[in-house]
Amino acid sequence: MYYIARDAFHQFSICGDEVSEAKPSAQPLLALCKQARVSPEDCLVVGDTSADTGMGRNANAGLI
Repeated sequence: MYYIARDAFHQFSICGDEVSEAKPSAQPLLALCKQARVSPEDCLVVGDTSADTGMGRNANAGLI
């Protein structure tokens, strides 16, 4: 499951079965950004695997 939080009261999520391509494809992050109405360039991916960082790079998001 992938999350993006806009503030303490709003949270969006995307599960693996909601996209046709898994990480490291950019698709999960792009779908999440669409829900949250933000651009990937305005996101920061916090990940602990190469698939996480690959997804962030493929979506042109920031990485930690």
